[in-house]
Amino acid sequence: MEAPPSSDMSYYVRPVQTNNPNAVTFQVRTPWRLTAWSRISVSFLAETRSDFEVGSRMLDTAMVGGCSAKSLGVWLQFNQQWTFSSSLVLRVFFNGFSASTPGSTYDIRMASATLNNTGAVITVAINGNSVFDVLYASYVIFDKNTVQGEQDGMYERGVMSTTSFSIMNGVSSAAIYGISGFEFNSGSPISLNVRLDSSNITIFVSTTQYNFISVSYFVLLGTCANCRGYPLLSGANCVQACPFGSYNQSGVCMQCGPGTQWNGYACVQGPAQCPANSTFNFSTNRC
Repeated sequence: MEAPPSSDMSYYVRPVQTNNPNAVTFQVRTPWRLTAWSRISVSFLAETRSDFEVGSRMLDTAMVGGCSAKSLGVWLQFNQQWTFSSSLVLRVFFNGFSASTPGSTYDIRMASATLNNTGAVITVAINGNSVFDVLYASYVIFDKNTVQGEQDGMYERGVMSTTSFSIMNGVSSAAIYGISGFEFNSGSPISLNVRLDSSNITIFVSTTQYNFISVSYFVLLGTCANCRGYPLLSGANCVQACPFGSYNQSGVCMQCGPGTQWNGYACVQGPAQCPANSTFNFSTNRC
């Protein structure tokens, strides 16, 4: 998100339920008289699988800052009941807010989340003189025992003089990420950008006035289990069967090492890979 300095900050981006399977529709509100936004970008997940739940909620925070930090617990209701266990993962992202500050700092962060099988208590904290009337939050919940190849986390950092830093390297599949906290002076330009850049999730800021930033993320590495008829991941594509010369390992097509080939059971040396002055033994599958 990007905008010039402002004592008021207001926007939201919310998904709109639709029966059109070929389009994802969003409702975007950007009150121009409050904040002159020049860019707002979103990361989104469209899903029909039963082992994920995604949603968006408006949280009535009505938080007024003062001389010390304040926190408020808000209830996040899930759409379905989950079997509660320590393997449940909840990631919450801020996708909008209505806030103001009298010449001071914008400071809000998600301090904690306490789960049960029907929802979660999200503890939101503010500091300084920030006033947050409404907070819009989107979320994803899943059981990491049923989702293969999942990585997730919350990355927090005091930015200071750094203008960019990487959260995760080598992202090879779907990545969902978003801001879950920040602190910066209202007299500074608003410029926070989290993006997937050359297979890295990277945070970019255009000013050194940011004192804190928090980013929540989760990454699905190589899962095609719910891609009907194409259950195996080969490179960046879901395929029906692994290409010749590769083999299926937990739903991912892997290549045999140099000098070997897949014989249907293992990577072995084949007749074409035998070195000079040797022959292939079909009983041992070795030269």
